[in-house]
Amino acid sequence: MKALKQSGGLLLTSAAHQSSYIENVLRHRMSAELCSELWKRNCRAALHVFNSEVDNAGFDMVLRLQSAVRYVQIKQAHAGKVPPHCSTRVSFSQMAGSCIVLISYAIEDLTISSYRFFGKKPHEPMKEIEAFKPSISPGRRNAKGERHIRSNYRDVPVGQFTLAQGAEQLLDLLFPPGIEPIMLDEDDPLLALQGTCPIDQTGDELVKSLRNNWGHDEFN
Repeated sequence: MKALKQSGGLLLTSAAHQSSYIENVLRHRMSAELCSELWKRNCRAALHVFNSEVDNAGFDMVLRLQSAVRYVQIKQAHAGKVPPHCSTRVSFSQMAGSCIVLISYAIEDLTISSYRFFGKKPHEPMKEIEAFKPSISPGRRNAKGERHIRSNYRDVPVGQFTLAQGAEQLLDLLFPPGIEPIMLDEDDPLLALQGTCPIDQTGDELVKSLRNNWGHDEFN
């Protein structure tokens, strides 16, 4: 029993210190589960997954299914401890297709146990969040013992999220069945990328093309 408790403590400590590593694992697991579910439904459809290398816009990845686009902020928590809220940027919440996906995982092997989704339809911004409590920085307190308030962020209560037990339900929340196809804005970066990358490019060639064009007008 003592050894079991020690093992659990080690897992919790490792999870706290390696959150970026865990998020990367969960991101790949979620992408694989969504693609697998879509394959079962329609093997001719393709879910395009774009990962954000720099989190300067509030989202971690972009999912595209036909003309519907999702900008996804990923949050994570081990299944035994669901957080009361998730902090998100107000400007991100106002983007069409923005959403938050909270991934609950088994701390023993990093398998996904469930998802929680906060957002609306792909062509709509997520629900209004400005009325929620401003987020507080987790950093050190100032000389007065106060923490910095992040005025551009809000704590979105997890109770407002929709629970999805698996990828089947999450896919329906991200891309509701029967939704009308939408046209991408001509300034959408995905269209700019599409214009510089032929359809037959490999993933590596796609990344190289993006790097070569980084800094050009269409990406600024």
